[in-house]
Amino acid sequence: MANNSMLPPAATPLMRAIEAVIADRYAALPTPHEDMQNPWTCPAKFLPWLAWSRRVPFWNDTWSEDRKRQAIASSFDLNRLRGFVPGVLLGLEIIGLSGCHHIEWHEEQPEATPGTFRVELPVDGNLDVSLDANRQAEMIAVINRMKRRSQHFAVEVRSETNTSVPFSAALSASNAISATMVTGDPSAASDGLLSAIQAIGRVCHIEMRAD
Repeated sequence: MANNSMLPPAATPLMRAIEAVIADRYAALPTPHEDMQNPWTCPAKFLPWLAWSRRVPFWNDTWSEDRKRQAIASSFDLNRLRGFVPGVLLGLEIIGLSGCHHIEWHEEQPEATPGTFRVELPVDGNLDVSLDANRQAEMIAVINRMKRRSQHFAVEVRSETNTSVPFSAALSASNAISATMVTGDPSAASDGLLSAIQAIGRVCHIEMRAD
């Protein structure tokens, strides 16, 4: 049996008795090292530090606990795919924006400005997601973190329903958001969608089409 004592050979019986008592107490202390490193078992209060250690590219303390754990669990893929199309789409999916489309400049008809891309957000697939100013700012921040730094982009929010789409906008001066509603009834546009023109004084384009 290995002797793990750090006492010298000349230690007195009292010293060895004290060591034994302390060793028993140390052995009884919980040491959840594996749980702390697992995003699904780590205590919620330590998740921000686990995210920092995993180099999660983006973080929001207001997220739900499940979303925080998902972001940490996806940290390897997020960092591996940064600068690529799948990375942008994965980042948007993590913040709850699913079904987005990434269109590069050379995929546009006609071709757009080289080095640019467009993200289409189908509102119909994200009806449970509030597109308020905070969510839009988060969406733009995620795209900025996941895209190539040399790229510029626009976000197009699309709806193909005959219902009103609540929409307000907030963005940085270097990027654009456009909202397109495909509807047979122009009156279906909500006040929130139309007010987006006033909410953005710079580069927002609001288009109404009746197809």
